[in-house]
Amino acid sequence: MRAYAQSPLALAPCVALLLLAVTSCGYSTGLVPPAPARTVGVDFFGNEGQLPDLERDLHRQLVRSLGNLVAAPLADPRRADATIRGRILSTTRRGGVRDPDNRLLESGLHIAVEARLWGPDGPLGPAVRQDTWVGIRLDRLGREAQARERALAQLADSLVLELFANPPGAEVTGE
Repeated sequence: MRAYAQSPLALAPCVALLLLAVTSCGYSTGLVPPAPARTVGVDFFGNEGQLPDLERDLHRQLVRSLGNLVAAPLADPRRADATIRGRILSTTRRGGVRDPDNRLLESGLHIAVEARLWGPDGPLGPAVRQDTWVGIRLDRLGREAQARERALAQLADSLVLELFANPPGAEVTGE
């Protein structure tokens, strides 16, 4: 008996046909903005917390999260059909663990944010509040910045999921 496909080249036409079929059906993954919005943007958040310039880092994380989770192109917030607007409500440092010599070994940071999805004619849904605590080991320089980035990434993902998971006016299809 002879084997049907002896080389990877014999499978190339099948793989090409499969890729063509998947890309031509209009299938996309990711969350969608509420109808009729097609593009999304992120405004710079206000910052009512104690840490200066935290809104810049949050903006970067929100743009990353939108790109990863939402199936809509990013646009300038002044021209986007749906725009995330919000503010950092608070940032609180937590006292931490100390060694016998009273040196601080670990601390913590709490960040609370509020966001809402806006369209050209007003809000596209309710305001969403998210907050997170992050622990910070202080045994090396730079750990606080890394912990802050982790917290902001988690907050950005949570906000995007909450705002886009079931927005008013979004079509839900089971196909």
